[in-house]
Amino acid sequence: MLYEDLIYLWLGFLLFEFFPETTVLTGFFCVFFLILKELFFLVTLVWFKKRRVLPIFFNPFLFLNYTLDLWILSLKHYFLMLPFSSLLGFLWFFHYYLILRLVIFRLGKNYIKLLFGLILPIFLIIIAEGIFEALNVNIAPLEWGVFLIILFFSPIFMVKFFPFSPLKDPYWRELISGFLKNNGVSVKEIYILKDIGRKLYTAGVLGFLPGIRYLFFSSHLLEVLTPEEVLGVLGHEIGHIKRKHSLWLLILLINLPFFLLACLFVIMYVFYLIFPAEFNKVVNQDTFLQIALAVYFITASFFYVRYAFAFFLRQFEREADVFSTLLLGSVQPLITALYKIGHLSGEIYKKSWHHYGILERIEFLQGLTSPQEYLLKKGKKLRLSILLWLSINLFVVGLFSSQSLFEKLYKVISYV
Repeated sequence: MLYEDLIYLWLGFLLFEFFPETTVLTGFFCVFFLILKELFFLVTLVWFKKRRVLPIFFNPFLFLNYTLDLWILSLKHYFLMLPFSSLLGFLWFFHYYLILRLVIFRLGKNYIKLLFGLILPIFLIIIAEGIFEALNVNIAPLEWGVFLIILFFSPIFMVKFFPFSPLKDPYWRELISGFLKNNGVSVKEIYILKDIGRKLYTAGVLGFLPGIRYLFFSSHLLEVLTPEEVLGVLGHEIGHIKRKHSLWLLILLINLPFFLLACLFVIMYVFYLIFPAEFNKVVNQDTFLQIALAVYFITASFFYVRYAFAFFLRQFEREADVFSTLLLGSVQPLITALYKIGHLSGEIYKKSWHHYGILERIEFLQGLTSPQEYLLKKGKKLRLSILLWLSINLFVVGLFSSQSLFEKLYKVISYV
């Protein structure tokens, strides 16, 4: 669920950034219709719930309401008059998202804390940009540096928001700490993740650097697994650390803007070659171009995260599974842990776009013959493919960046 949350919140942020500024309604009419629309949103959600409307309709309905705010109610126009306009726009979208999750899914306050912790880096990046803008400081040369500093050190603050409590059980603490030490892994703290309104059977690692790296287990996971199964899950998390998956995922995240620009330039260049007259008309229509770019960036970003980024996520999850079997010398601890998690959560047959389904993972482990060979061959090929993909995107962006043909396009992109 949290992966989906991050995707849709990111798309909401992009929608505000790229949607053109409008002044359709202003003053009293704007406030009046905004109140009516908020009531309509709440009443419709309650109706959805009573009628058991399929979840596939929830998020489109949410985006429709937010788009109406930006377009008909001129919300972006008003936010741009204020400091930290991007943050205000993001928070406005976020309030819709929270209402949807609380009304439809009945998730509790711990879920809200968890969600706030996850999006904290986005908040910090937007706030940092707003402060630099207020001080009239050009951060363009330092933008990636600021982004990386916030990303690397944000776990210190994220754990304050998460519904975490330190692991106090002496048996589990000694078992987990000893296994970490024996495998040369250090973490700042081991936490227990509390309930978020439903039972969770999960574990994870938060943070890039050893001094600010945190390990957590959901409370229900430790209740149902045997010590050997817990070590199987822990071996999986150690696999993420040892194989430096967070670093490679960061490279994929950095690749996102280059991917978006590379695809945009190629599409526009092909359009120019086939329809040169129409190309000039489109580029010179400011409002239409901004709306078209908003649709493109949101669609392409969703495609990137949901399919391209997700593909590599699944491969890294598989690597972590294999690494666990290498550490424990057997596939059984992780397999039995996955069986329990699948049956207790009711998701053993469910497909997963970012982790592979639980049954898929079990069947893969059962057919695994040589973990070391798999990590050596598949791991090398996977990392080379990431670097090659990044290089191609950088090459395409560099190739088109010097062409005056896209001068108008550059101005619109830099404006938004």
